[in-house]
Amino acid sequence: MGKVNPKGSATGTKAQNAEWLANDLIPTKDAKIRITLSLDAAVVIEVTVDSGTNWLGLNNNGALTVDGLFVFDVPVRIKDKFNIRIPTAGGATINLCRIDEISGEG
Repeated sequence: MGKVNPKGSATGTKAQNAEWLANDLIPTKDAKIRITLSLDAAVVIEVTVDSGTNWLGLNNNGALTVDGLFVFDVPVRIKDKFNIRIPTAGGATINLCRIDEISGEG
């Protein structure tokens, strides 16, 4: 198993279209960002790797299950600018969010 580098976490209530991380995460190498996530509302989650110009919906752009636990891997390249948001109205409160840079896994 490859090295796992903790990159950050997000907590609290997140409003619609508000970026969760005050500063975009920039990978140290071509790798993947692993997001472990649980929310108190059924909402869609989106990520960006270009500092918010384009957004990609996780879970096939479907709402996550309330209080479910989800793990997503997002491929990233060195110097990408990663962030995360909720595009759907109402926002949500984060039960759990861990964001890691993963390298060296098959």
